Amino acid sequence: MSAKIYAGVIASFSLLFAPASWAAIKEYHLNIDQGMVNITGKSVKRMTVNGKFIAPLLEFEEGDEAVIHVHNQLKDQDTSLHWHGLLLPGLMDGVPGFNGFKGIQPNGSFEYRFKVRQNGTYWYHAHSKGQEQDGLYGALVIYPKGKQPVAQHEKADRDYVVMLSDFHETDSDQIMANLKKSAEYYQNQRETVGDVWQQVKQKGLKATWQDRSMWNQMRMLKTDLSDVTGYTFLVNGKTPQQNWTGAFSSGEKVRLRFINASAMSFFDVRIPNLKMTVVSADGQPVKPVAVDEFRIGAAETYDVIVEPKQAHYQIEAESIDRSGFAIATLQRDSVAPPAQIKMPKARPRALLTMQDMGMDHGTHAQMDMKDMDHAAHKPISTDHSDHTAMKMSDMDHSSHDSMGMGKMNDMHQQQMSSQHENVKAESVQGWANASTPIGH
Repeated sequence: MSAKIYAGVIASFSLLFAPASWAAIKEYHLNIDQGMVNITGKSVKRMTVNGKFIAPLLEFEEGDEAVIHVHNQLKDQDTSLHWHGLLLPGLMDGVPGFNGFKGIQPNGSFEYRFKVRQNGTYWYHAHSKGQEQDGLYGALVIYPKGKQPVAQHEKADRDYVVMLSDFHETDSDQIMANLKKSAEYYQNQRETVGDVWQQVKQKGLKATWQDRSMWNQMRMLKTDLSDVTGYTFLVNGKTPQQNWTGAFSSGEKVRLRFINASAMSFFDVRIPNLKMTVVSADGQPVKPVAVDEFRIGAAETYDVIVEPKQAHYQIEAESIDRSGFAIATLQRDSVAPPAQIKMPKARPRALLTMQDMGMDHGTHAQMDMKDMDHAAHKPISTDHSDHTAMKMSDMDHSSHDSMGMGKMNDMHQQQMSSQHENVKAESVQGWANASTPIGH
């Protein structure tokens, strides 16, 4: 066989097997440590990745071979990283104790290596101690092969991650200790005697007494919308005053990839005077739904397409307990300097009802509240092992009912101002049905 023929045969075999063996390798090194961070004017020790707070954005294309080297530079504690929502071999999932993974010891390293089998908006976070609450989280975006959108309505000229999170001056160990002292430790928006009097006038003394008795026997508060208050809310690690800004040009479509990387905060997201079209939920494309506002629970992601016409807009993510906002700006790139933010006025905070607690109004008068398992009201852990419990329910595709777009939605609708549209129930169910099963 001549050299030319032999070379041709080798080339043919190379092309035949290339799709399976020549996947692009995308490699990252993440050095996990602690450092002093000043977000609110007070320097505190928090988790850092590659010397920065917060962890960096990781980007892949579907089909890539992901190789992520994680180096634990902490001196006194194990660490880990979990790739939230990705389809992975068990050992690569990153949850200590699951499928043989034991965590990453101090001064140790671990190589996460896996084939990227999907596309969409995801995120990653620690699954060790309270490290996620203390800042060990980051965005993870997987583009379709060739970065081509999977549907016509997903095409956009700009693409931004808008990662929402909550920052506390108290570290996670102390937050947990405080919650163990009292589940209501951080409840500073409690009802007053005036609230009780208003209820008596509206519903009568007997109904008010029965209602109050049930809540007292459960040892719960109607205002317990968020287990922890006192947060500063961030967009991509920046405070409202630091004002993260995304640029656009006239006539462009912009894709905003919203990620709720909070330890425990839910947000109601709106962009005044700008309609949002939801095109993806938890990484999966959905039938487009135009909204003025949506609620995003802890660990959820939503992609929206916007078509800005004005010079600038303000992205407003209001916490469910109305204790604060994460604020950012969209601004035409021909305009300078960046627009100054205007802190919105908080809307009235809602009150929990027995329906929100999963009880039927027609029967709870006859219920023996002493038989209730009080463990149902345990405080939410600042370790996102809680996401394991929260997201396992997603295996039946009911994530949006269980995480904020369902039971909380009735309460939320009562508080929505008249100029904002609510997401229709059938659309929400459509998102839920289209959602991917989320892992640990």
